[in-house]
Amino acid sequence: MSERALKPRILHLLDQTHQEVCDFWDQLSAEDRAQVGRPDRWASKDLMAHLVGWNRRMNRRMAGLTDGESPNELEELDRLNAALFAANRTRTWEDLLAEDKRAHAELLRAVESMSEEDLILPGRLAWAGSGPAWMALLGNAHWHPYHHLCMYLVEHAQLERATQIQETMTRGLLALDQGDRHKGITLYNLACFYALTHRPHKAIENLRGALPLAPSLVEWSKQDNDLDSLREVEEFKALYV
Repeated sequence: MSERALKPRILHLLDQTHQEVCDFWDQLSAEDRAQVGRPDRWASKDLMAHLVGWNRRMNRRMAGLTDGESPNELEELDRLNAALFAANRTRTWEDLLAEDKRAHAELLRAVESMSEEDLILPGRLAWAGSGPAWMALLGNAHWHPYHHLCMYLVEHAQLERATQIQETMTRGLLALDQGDRHKGITLYNLACFYALTHRPHKAIENLRGALPLAPSLVEWSKQDNDLDSLREVEEFKALYV
């Protein structure tokens, strides 16, 4: 594992992600921003509201204001996401963008206040659960927005651009060099992207590397909806023999 200080690299990734997502919002046309989404197909404004809502939720959890939520099950995640969609669909683009900037600044201040031990030691901070805080932070404010941005691009016939973003993100995460489990989770997430975009051989290649590094994902992968396009592929079945 890398012996370089982790906090500056985490802060850089969080800030880089936010800036690139903001740049993406800026590039959207007025027509794109004005589109009205549905619960099963979000428009760009719904996507922004979703990301803002989860960033606010992360900030509240870091401040000890959890609302009693522990959304570990898919049904609970679906409920929370539906509630965010309903609560924010009438808000203006400008209002959401301003809240997004406030939430990001609040997140950076919270991370700045942490020590290296706070970030690295598993179970050190209650809001991060049993794992290290840096993984929870990157999951919510780095991987999560990039994932949604990439899937939005895929839905709008920009697969090449989405793939470039996803692969660049993967290289950046692997460069943190934080051990086998982190590497396994990172490769697994890339495999899910390839599976969702119907490239089974690339997906299975990354799964083949991911599962031995993060064995806890083996059982999860058997039920993960992101991998449904692989279920009947013989190479995928062979992973579990």
